[in-house]
Amino acid sequence: MTTALGLRTRLTAFVSLAFAVTISAIALAAANQMEADLVDGTRSGAENVLAAYLTTLNGGVASVGVVDESTSTSFFYRDDAGNAISERDYVELLSGAFEAELDAIFAQDRAGTVDVFQAGTFAVGPIDPSTEGLVGDPLDAFVTVVDPETGELLDSSGDPLLVSTVPTPTGDPQSVDLGDAAVGMAQELALPDGSVVTVGVSTPLTPVTAGVDALRRLLAVAVPVLTVVVGAITWLAATRALRPVHRISAEARAISGSNLDRRLPVPPADDAIAELSVTVNEMLGRLERSARRQQQLVSDASHELRSPVTASRAQLEVALATPNTVDWTTTAEVVLAEQEQLGTLIDDLLALSRIREAGANPSTPLELRPLVVEEVDRPRETPVEIMIADEVAVGAERLVVSRAIRNLVDNAARHADVMVQVRLRVEGERAVVTVDDDGCGVPIDQRDMIFERFTRLDDARTRTAGGTGLGLAIVKEGVEAAGGSVACADSPLGGARFEVSLPRLR
Repeated sequence: MTTALGLRTRLTAFVSLAFAVTISAIALAAANQMEADLVDGTRSGAENVLAAYLTTLNGGVASVGVVDESTSTSFFYRDDAGNAISERDYVELLSGAFEAELDAIFAQDRAGTVDVFQAGTFAVGPIDPSTEGLVGDPLDAFVTVVDPETGELLDSSGDPLLVSTVPTPTGDPQSVDLGDAAVGMAQELALPDGSVVTVGVSTPLTPVTAGVDALRRLLAVAVPVLTVVVGAITWLAATRALRPVHRISAEARAISGSNLDRRLPVPPADDAIAELSVTVNEMLGRLERSARRQQQLVSDASHELRSPVTASRAQLEVALATPNTVDWTTTAEVVLAEQEQLGTLIDDLLALSRIREAGANPSTPLELRPLVVEEVDRPRETPVEIMIADEVAVGAERLVVSRAIRNLVDNAARHADVMVQVRLRVEGERAVVTVDDDGCGVPIDQRDMIFERFTRLDDARTRTAGGTGLGLAIVKEGVEAAGGSVACADSPLGGARFEVSLPRLR
């Protein structure tokens, strides 16, 4: 058997889970972004080192790549086949290309046909400032030494080799794949002899990886801790927020049918809990009024039911006391009349109790014209004139509306002198039924009171003239259950007018 979790537990679990998922996603995205930024920064640093080296070559000094020993950046070289070569091989590759080109240049120069510096190629070796030519035999100008601090290529005399036509970069620097442990940037160089060599700079990612791993370890601890903290705060906040609900529940459990006048406490905050308290208090008010009406109905019904029962019993007791002298036919007629009145009263009480159960049913349209005609055509001693406009439909139960109209027509016929007039008309969004009579009318101060249960006017106190006292109460209950209203006013015929207004259905 499983037990549903409480609201506070479910709220805490939901907030904690949502926070954990959200903060985990943010932390993961932040760590990945940090790693990407650091890798990009490391790659940019390698590209800057490579650019500085290419600037040295563009300045006319042949050299190899040298970086500060305090950094972890290093140079690498590849031949035209993409195979890795050492720094020594790179230097020999450069000097070999220079040597072949020097022989061709100086052979042409001795013939006086080519000027070294106007040939558009290159020259290496010490330069004579006055003649702008090479000093000494070109064969002595080949590279023999690399300066360990500057990376410059030195000739046999220890002087830097000057390059007039440098290796030509082909394209832009490109990122090279060195695995997950390092990033690299490389540049292809076209040598004077037509061969290609690649110079690259690599930087290890060990510091980046270490920093990102440290951040992830920190987040792996921080996220669960923060989730627990948020869950605790949510639990406390939910406990505090639900405290008024517990007070309301305790107060509601103390309310029973004997103390419906009690009300729930309304929190000062204008929130859903306060709205709930107000709504429940309004419901308690309706229940209290309903209970009072029910008690009053029971009390009044008991009194009204006792009268015909008592009268019938008295007639029978008198008749039994003098059986030989009593007129049994007259006694039977009196008892039968009382029993008929008792039956009518019981029927009205049942109708009154069922009206609220039937209520309004807007989903079922009810045509008023045939219903009014049917109720008016019932046999009565007083003639009833009917005037009906166009067809009109309302949303209500047929039983409720028909009983209300029947009671109004019967009431008018009972109090009319000569004539009763019934009219059905449409006024905007309302259907209006008016019942007029030419009787004595209803005093203004009693027009609201006559719709109460068991109310009879002074000139209609007897049951034979005034009925059970429930007819107009049934009218009011039924009309209001259908969403309408009923009112009493003066009639153009001189008596009373009862007007029923119901909402139309399109």
